[in-house]
Amino acid sequence: MRLDDFENEISAVIFRRGEDYYENALVVGLEEVAPGRWNAVVEGTIDYETEVCVENGEITSWDCDCPYDGYMCKHVVAVLLAVRDETSDFSDYEDVRTEQEQLPREDAAVSGDLMARISLLTEKQLREFVGKYAQKDAVFKEELLKHVMSRQLSGTTETYRREVRKYICHADIYGILDKGILLLEAGRIEEAVAIALQTFESFADEYEYDDYADNDNIDPDVCERAGDLIRRIVDDSRTASELKRRIVVELDSLSGKDVYAQFDMFDMDGLVADVSQSIFSKEDILAMIDIHLGTEPEYRLADWVQRKVHVLAGMGRTDEAADVVDRYLYLPEIRREEVDKAVEAGNYERALAMLDEGIDLAEKNGHYGTRNSWMERKREVFEAQGRVDDVVEITREMFLDSPKMEDYRRLRSLIKAEKWPEYLDSLIGRARLVDYSYYTSCSRAEIFREEKEYGRLLALIAKLRPEDRLHALMTYSSVLQAGYSAQLLDMFTPLIKDYAERNVNVKAYPYVVQVLRQMRKLNGGEEVVSELVSLFRSKYARRSRMMQELDRL
Repeated sequence: MRLDDFENEISAVIFRRGEDYYENALVVGLEEVAPGRWNAVVEGTIDYETEVCVENGEITSWDCDCPYDGYMCKHVVAVLLAVRDETSDFSDYEDVRTEQEQLPREDAAVSGDLMARISLLTEKQLREFVGKYAQKDAVFKEELLKHVMSRQLSGTTETYRREVRKYICHADIYGILDKGILLLEAGRIEEAVAIALQTFESFADEYEYDDYADNDNIDPDVCERAGDLIRRIVDDSRTASELKRRIVVELDSLSGKDVYAQFDMFDMDGLVADVSQSIFSKEDILAMIDIHLGTEPEYRLADWVQRKVHVLAGMGRTDEAADVVDRYLYLPEIRREEVDKAVEAGNYERALAMLDEGIDLAEKNGHYGTRNSWMERKREVFEAQGRVDDVVEITREMFLDSPKMEDYRRLRSLIKAEKWPEYLDSLIGRARLVDYSYYTSCSRAEIFREEKEYGRLLALIAKLRPEDRLHALMTYSSVLQAGYSAQLLDMFTPLIKDYAERNVNVKAYPYVVQVLRQMRKLNGGEEVVSELVSLFRSKYARRSRMMQELDRL
């Protein structure tokens, strides 16, 4: 692979990304460490060290410590461009200068004086003056617009596409989209279309390439802006029908890209549907929807089902619309919509029947998150009907299966106070509860705290594994200290001694001090902590960072 044309051998997306790094001067420290072997650092969110070898114009090897595992990464591309620039022979290039119109000497002096005065203005001040003057003087305004059009809108569809590809990751992309609006207003519709469609394509390319370890800031708002431009183009009476159809075909093709189909960064299907309504007949739209219903994966079907139902209802074909709903009721989104309609109409029995079907279907397919959402919705229906006993039963079932503090609190509010202790013991005994965990808020320990069952909480903590016990003591000692300070200190002391012994690193020392501060708040804690500090200073005198942390106690 030759250095002078290596861009033809790699992905266009990767080359553009590497070119951006190179053009933004992010290749630093380029050095030929041996004949033909070049090292450099490519700066970014993370800096990467890169090495390339070039012998007699041939790229023989390359290496980069970034995580990209493809053929060649963007960092290598950037360094190769820097090497190519470094080794190019510039003697063949001429110094091209901008030609200036020759002015008579007196006019030149006046012009020079004027330019000198203008140069005293900031860019903002100059823009404000030009804008205000253009509003007052119609002739000047017309000349200004002509100048803008001739200078800024002189490209072709391909040059505008190149601009989009180059600047898709930069704020300049918004200026290019603004050009699209100006082009449309000027009647240059093909160029405006090129900008909008290329924005969608380049946005998708960047996300599909993205290695997530060195992520440039690609703003999904560019798709919203491009979508607005597409809608304006389609609504414009000057846009030919054939061009509108081509727009729909290209958008429909782009909708299959991962960034739109899987990551939901932009509702491309919605844009396709919106644009199609103003172009195709309803029968053609139904045909297009049926194609998607026959080819899309299940997770993308719901939107197309809803569109088909909407189109059929708009054509007065309500029976067909109902058949479509029944056929796709296995989709959670469709079922949810139908449940909501039934509840809104006060048809609670139909809503509950559909929810029970949904629960059975979700359990059969192992979709437990969906099953839980159906149970929550079923509880809402019971609450709307005032069926308290059913609310209690379904909440209990939900808690036993997947304990949550909000379900525990709901049950406590619904069960009579005199029956609650016995009910709670039965609930705790049967639920899939952990004693204590860093990662879940619902545990036996947390319930004992809310119930003010401090004796049971202390006994539970005493039975935990040492590493969990220390964390639990830090969590609950403030509520236990009034009646159990001595017991807490007895548990704290051996745990913090062991922690200080085992953890010889600077990150652990602040936690040692944090524990000691908590212990000092307990009754009798000052004396115990003082003894521990003396022990640590003697035993770990060579741990200078620990001594510094103890000084802050």
